[in-house]
Amino acid sequence: MAVGVRSVVYGRMPDAEELAGRVPAVPPRITAWGVIASDRDRRIGTAAALLAWGRSVEGWSAGICFPLSMSRGTPFSALLTLWLPATSVSKRAGETYAAVPRVLLSGPPQGWPALPPRYPKLDAEWLALHFHVPVADPEGEYRDYRDDIRGRWARH
Repeated sequence: MAVGVRSVVYGRMPDAEELAGRVPAVPPRITAWGVIASDRDRRIGTAAALLAWGRSVEGWSAGICFPLSMSRGTPFSALLTLWLPATSVSKRAGETYAAVPRVLLSGPPQGWPALPPRYPKLDAEWLALHFHVPVADPEGEYRDYRDDIRGRWARH
């Protein structure tokens, strides 16, 4: 089981607004694997904020937030939130995870609640670039979402 995850979750799956109300204003940081192409070799990983633990029939998932900057084609930046298997995150030294909410998740990941844009020490400009992706892209390219992300970035 992932670090800091309790094995029991009660209640129903929250909607995005309910979940946002449970996520700490300054969530703890973790290291995530498999969210951007450069962390596939598992040497560096991606610094991310841990927003929530979710329990589904498939097991535990971690709801995370991380800044993404891409320079391929038209460059863009985004503050992505997504759900990924809890086994894809690891604890960071000095962080505590007791305040991270644990929620029930039901149905396919595409129907799970969107996560709020919360990341330590980011300014309002980054927060305006928030985009929730239903599931992590194993290649870290987010091809299916690039046009939508670029559209939001262009409006900013």
